[in-house]
Amino acid sequence: MPFRKQYGGVGVQRDVQAADGESPVLWSSAVLWLWVLDVNDNAPVFTEARYSARLPENNAAGALVLRVRAWDADWGQNAHVRYRLGEGRVRGAPLSSYVSVEAETGALYALRSFDYEEVREVELWVRAEDGGAPALSSNVSVRLVIVDENDNAPQVLYPPAAPVLLVRERRQQLRSDTVSLPLRCFF
Repeated sequence: MPFRKQYGGVGVQRDVQAADGESPVLWSSAVLWLWVLDVNDNAPVFTEARYSARLPENNAAGALVLRVRAWDADWGQNAHVRYRLGEGRVRGAPLSSYVSVEAETGALYALRSFDYEEVREVELWVRAEDGGAPALSSNVSVRLVIVDENDNAPQVLYPPAAPVLLVRERRQQLRSDTVSLPLRCFF
């Protein structure tokens, strides 16, 4: 009767009998336990070949972006999967200053607010590593697309704006009749 143990093995109980073949036959029996322990021979496998998410610009820092998942066909500690972010840079800054991955759950978080006018897309790698010795691992590509929002007022680029001098209108009484002259000066 086979059964699994939490620490990564299968145990089998067998009754063994031995006889000497003489007359009278002498025999003996014993219960034999066989333990088959797991060898770390399977690397973690991600549930998707590639992950992608759309993140609106001006997101809150600390926002959950997506969750990557991997499983390992081994048993026990050999099947325990942990996640980490691959090395990279975004606009000259370390990738780890933009996003983080939670080691136990694979949750990917935005560490800062993204601005579409500065960063439109982020490509990164997440590594899943098992608890075996030596550890086995696999990587998956993650693409974050920053979605533009209407957060910038339009600007007139052409024709270039000419400086305008505004002069306040003044009424003066020159003689008995009043003359009013509006003035506008353009340069």
